[in-house]
Amino acid sequence: MKRMTENQAVELRNSSLWGYVCDELDVRMGFELDKLKSCNQQDLPYIQNKIKSLIELKQLPESVISRESVAGSDLPESSS
Repeated sequence: MKRMTENQAVELRNSSLWGYVCDELDVRMGFELDKLKSCNQQDLPYIQNKIKSLIELKQLPESVISRESVAGSDLPESSS
């Protein structure tokens, strides 16, 4: 499985298309938040999980950047 690099995450975050993706995720979160107002107890965990997933997707570039910067700091410094 191939993982996103820090550079790719920065490029994605800075892309104008990422703004559109975030806007769409906000719309979908709004739909799910509206469902919370009238959902039954059985549907509540499903809706909450979906909202959590949408939030995590919206934060994807930042979480990859964070992960990769921590992973990069674990590398030994090269001596010249």
